Amino acid sequence: MPRTTDLPETCFVTLSGMQIRYVDTGGDGPALLLLNGSGCNLEMLTALIGRLAASRRVIAFDQPGMGGSPAVYPVLGVPAL
Repeated sequence: MPRTTDLPETCFVTLSGMQIRYVDTGGDGPALLLLNGSGCNLEMLTALIGRLAASRRVIAFDQPGMGGSPAVYPVLGVPAL
């Protein structure tokens, strides 16, 4: 399988007053939501997103303060995220 090196087009959505950068790509049907860990941004998931999107819909996002999603203050704990 060829390696995907280009991140699909990203978008922004406002949730609870926070700007969140995300990608929604791939086929139709139920989506697979990727929850990346702290310190990981969408660019680090490019190859994985490309491979998964070849056979299903994939949604992934940058957590607040990571990648293209601006930080929020005070910093959110796990339950708020």
